[in-house]
Amino acid sequence: NNYAPMKILNEEQLDIFMKAIQREPMWHDFFYTEITTGLRLGEICGLKWSDLDENTGKLKIQRSVSHARGGGVVAGEP
Repeated sequence: NNYAPMKILNEEQLDIFMKAIQREPMWHDFFYTEITTGLRLGEICGLKWSDLDENTGKLKIQRSVSHARGGGVVAGEP
């Protein structure tokens, strides 16, 4: 495993972060969803509004986005 240890915000850091994202409407939904769901980066970047069922509040994780060899981005199975 070549991954660095996960860094987790403490309560004070989380409060500061939540206040900061409230000031940025464009990023609020993205970061709030990331923090509250535990989705991987590729999964959250692969979300589309159509993946959200507003009636039930359920979110379908149907794709994951990653860097393609040679450049660009590719969507695949999560």
